[in-house]
Amino acid sequence: MPANSIKKLIFWIPIILFASFIFLKLFFSDAYLKMIQEDSTIEDFQAGFYFLSFLVAMIITFRYLVRRSYAMTGMYFLFAIAMLMICFEEISWGQRIFEIQNPDYFEEHNTQKEISIHNLTLFQHLISEVYILIGFYGAFTWLIIPLLISQEKVEKIKFLYPPWYISSFFLVVFIVYFFLEWIIPLFVTAFGVESMDLGNFFVWRDQEPAELILSLGFLIFLLDTLFKQSKVSRFLKA
Repeated sequence: MPANSIKKLIFWIPIILFASFIFLKLFFSDAYLKMIQEDSTIEDFQAGFYFLSFLVAMIITFRYLVRRSYAMTGMYFLFAIAMLMICFEEISWGQRIFEIQNPDYFEEHNTQKEISIHNLTLFQHLISEVYILIGFYGAFTWLIIPLLISQEKVEKIKFLYPPWYISSFFLVVFIVYFFLEWIIPLFVTAFGVESMDLGNFFVWRDQEPAELILSLGFLIFLLDTLFKQSKVSRFLKA
């Protein structure tokens, strides 16, 4: 299959996945609600994708280290650690796997009564904004960067943001979180559309499919980076 066709296929994957979830929500709501609950298959896949992302990011890190590209080594090492931490967060640091009793602090301050940092009340109100920023960065940076710097500099930093054909994975999470966090409250408070309020047709856990797509997007971005890195290495050796 031609490279451009593969890129187009990758671009449409998250759109098709998200459309499938919308179809389930509209016509098989019971099955959909079961899928998005805590400790569901969706969360298992998220944890798996983030762990694979950690492994791929470590390979990329090692390759940059061998090439003595220390700035990129440091950035991708931090990226790898972030992927591993998110993986552990998704499985509550193994709490339910190893049947760890919930500490008093997490029992009192965690919104889901589990060992996870992102569900602490201290950080809970920031999570949506973080997802919106990540979604915006991944969805639009490939458009913005070429407008700000020269093509030569773009080539040097192209490993730091997703290309156009992976941007759709991030666009989905940006749209979903922006809709849940900003559009719904606007319609409810400013226009009095009470039927749009969370808990009616829309529920807060509607973000789970978007988070699944995002986790897959990170993995594909890293695999794409690894592939490009290999091509560059072959070029340098030639």
